[in-house]
Amino acid sequence: MPDILSRHNILTPLHNKTDWLLVNLLHQQADVIEAELAHRIRSGEVLDAGSADPDYRELAEKGYISDDASEQSAYRLAYSDFISARDESEVQVFYVPGYACNFACDYCYQDGYTHAAHPHQDEVIDAFFAHTDEALAGSCLLYTSPSPRDRG
Repeated sequence: MPDILSRHNILTPLHNKTDWLLVNLLHQQADVIEAELAHRIRSGEVLDAGSADPDYRELAEKGYISDDASEQSAYRLAYSDFISARDESEVQVFYVPGYACNFACDYCYQDGYTHAAHPHQDEVIDAFFAHTDEALAGSCLLYTSPSPRDRG
C-alpha cells in the first residue's frame, strides 16, 4: 500500500521565525522543522523521495508518514483508548450562565460595562443542575466554573 502523509498532521509556520511546527495528534509527536522540509512536506516531494531519504525515514518513524491501513488501525486503537479513559473518569461539566464574568475582581477592567439582565437566570440554572443531577446520576461530577448557585 502506498505511503501517505498522515491526515492527523498539522503544519504551521512559527511566528516571527523561519522554522515551522509539525504536529501529529494521533501519534503524539511535535517537531520544529526547517522551512525547506516544510515545503517538501506541503508539496508531497518528501513522499516521492522514498525510504532512502533520511527525512522520509524520520517522518515515517514518528507517524507523520504512514500507509492508510496503519493510520486507520492506529486511529481505532487511540479512539478505543479514549473511550475507555472517558468511561473511567469523572464527568466534567462547564456551565457558562452568560458572557459577563462573575468573579468581581477589584482590578477588573470590565467592571464598568453593563450586561444585559437575564430575567429567568435562576430558573435556567436550577433546570440545568436538575438535569445534570438526573442525567448523570451516579457519575462523579466535576464542575469547573464558579456557579451563581454556589453563592448561597
